[in-house]
Amino acid sequence: MNLSSLKSLNVSNKTVLVRTGFDVPVEDGRVTDVFRIQRALPTLDYLAKQKAKIIILTHLDRPGGWDKNLSLRPVAEALSHLWRRKLVVIGPSAKNLPEYDIPHLYFFEHNILETDIKSLITQMRFGDVAMLENLRFYEGESKNDPEFAKKLAALGQAYVNEAFSNSHRDHASMASLPKLLPSAAGLDLQRDFETLSLVMSHPKRPLVLLLGGMKTSDRLPTLENLLKLSDFVLLGGGLANLFLKVKGFEVGQSDNWRKDDERTARTMFLNFHDKIRLPLDAVVSRKASAAAECVAIDKIKPGHTISDIGPKTILEYSRLIKQARTLIWNGPMGHFELKPFSHGSLALGRLVAGRSKSLAFGVAGGGETIEIIRRAGVVGFFDHVSTGGTSMLSALAGRALPGISALEKP
Repeated sequence: MNLSSLKSLNVSNKTVLVRTGFDVPVEDGRVTDVFRIQRALPTLDYLAKQKAKIIILTHLDRPGGWDKNLSLRPVAEALSHLWRRKLVVIGPSAKNLPEYDIPHLYFFEHNILETDIKSLITQMRFGDVAMLENLRFYEGESKNDPEFAKKLAALGQAYVNEAFSNSHRDHASMASLPKLLPSAAGLDLQRDFETLSLVMSHPKRPLVLLLGGMKTSDRLPTLENLLKLSDFVLLGGGLANLFLKVKGFEVGQSDNWRKDDERTARTMFLNFHDKIRLPLDAVVSRKASAAAECVAIDKIKPGHTISDIGPKTILEYSRLIKQARTLIWNGPMGHFELKPFSHGSLALGRLVAGRSKSLAFGVAGGGETIEIIRRAGVVGFFDHVSTGGTSMLSALAGRALPGISALEKP
C-alpha cells in the first residue's frame, strides 16, 4: 500500500486538520506519559514551518457525552509545555482571539455543533496552532456519521493523520474525514506503518511474538494471522488465561472473556499448538492487592487471581527469545501496575530490549507496553517502538485499518 506522504501535500498558507493520537494517561488533571505527544512533534513542527494554520483533532478515553472530567485541556497543557508554547484557553463565548507575539497554542473549549468557530480560525495567523475539545464528546465521531465528518472538514483545507494508535477505528475523523479533503500520512504514522509492513513481508527468522494484556476479545481476531506469521507466540495476561482454560487448567478468578472466545481459542490451539507457548507457573493472589505467591499452573485454585507469570515461565520464554531474530512485543504479562506483579513484564522487556538492534530486530508497541519499557529505561534499545497497540497487531496480521486505507494513493 502506498500512502500519500505529508511532504507531497500542499500545506503552505492552508488550514490543516491534524488528527493526533493524544489518548494519554491523565491523573489529577495532569498528563503522566507524554510519549505519544512527543512522537507527533516533528509533524507539527513541519506544518508550522510551512506556515500552515494547524487545527489539532484528537480524543481522550471513552466519555459518554460531554464530560468535563475528560476534557483535553490537560493534554493541551502538556503539548504547550513540550512545544514551548504559551497555552491560551478560548472560552465558548469568545468572539476574538487575543494577540501574542510569542509562540502559543490556542485551546478552543467550544462545542462545534452549537458554536461556529470558523471566524476564530480565520483570525489565526499562519503558523498558529489550536486544539479542539475531545472528539468523543460527539456521538457522530464513534458512529462515523458522515454529517459530523463534513462538519469537521468545513474547518480546514487539508488533513493529516498522525494517529496510528487509533487508525484501526472506523470513526468519522479517521475514515470519513480524509476522503473529504486533500489528505496525507503524518511523518510518524508513515514510519510506523512502513516499518511494520517491512516486518510483515520480510521478517528474519525465527520470529517470536510476545502477546499479553487483558483485551482478550480484541486480540483474538488478529491472533490467528499472527500465528501464521510467527514461529512462536509467547502468551501472557488474558490470552494466556483463556488458552490455559481451553487446555483444562483452573484459572480461578481470571476468566474475564466471552463464551464464544473459548470456542475460537480451542480451534486455534488445535491448529497451532506447536507454536503457542503458555505459562508453566504463575504469581497469584486472593485479591489484586494481597500478598503474592508463586504456584505451578496445575496448582491454581478457584479463589486465585492470576497476576503475573512465574520464574519458570520467564526462564522458558527467555530461552525462545534468545533464539529469535525478529521480536515483537505487545501487552504486559500481568498486572504490572502493582510492583509484586511487575517482575515478569519488566524481566522479559529488558531481555527483548537487550537483544534488539543487534542480535534481533525488536519491535514494541501499545500504551501499556510503552509504559513498561519506559519504566525499565529501555525505550531507546528497541529498533522500533510503535505508538499503536491494536493497530500494530492488526497491521502485522495483514488486516485493513480504516484510517490507513483512507490515505491510500488512488
